[in-house]
Amino acid sequence: MSAGNLVTKLNRRFGVGIQKVRLYRIRKGEAPVWCGQSEGIEISLLTHDWIAVLQKNNPTLDLGEWAARLGNDNLCYCALRSGLLVHYTWVQTSGRHRILRAGRYKQICAGEFWIYECWTSIASRGLGIYPSVLSRVVCDLLDRGWQEGVIYTTPQNVASQRGILKAGFLYDRTFRSIRLGRHYFPI
Repeated sequence: MSAGNLVTKLNRRFGVGIQKVRLYRIRKGEAPVWCGQSEGIEISLLTHDWIAVLQKNNPTLDLGEWAARLGNDNLCYCALRSGLLVHYTWVQTSGRHRILRAGRYKQICAGEFWIYECWTSIASRGLGIYPSVLSRVVCDLLDRGWQEGVIYTTPQNVASQRGILKAGFLYDRTFRSIRLGRHYFPI
């Protein structure tokens, strides 16, 4: 392990810093919604039957946690390319939502959905999959009667910010927290 990697790991575990989380919103009727889809991509909602298939594609996923989430007002949109999982996006539609790096819990209001934990495989980045999935989530949920969607990312994740904006979300605010090791405290 290089000295730089060691310092980074020590900082994550024991370091102190200021963390920022940028929050974006999209409201029914306020922002344009692009309902496009990347070519060669199949977007589907995750079902309990599908979870075993995902384990073949990515054995590092905590599929027990995924199965538990599906029973708690969470949806998972998956994008497949040539039959392989290349992207997933989680959506929470009720309850308290934890924004870890902001050190906050937010109550999800009636008519509101929160998008979180989005991932795209390295080989599939830059193909427009992320904004396609976000757009699909927004179109589906606004069509089903939800009024507002919320998503967030860190200021360093410029690629995520571009995808969020392309899907029609608008910047709302920045949350700040103090990081002490792996713990975050809102400021």
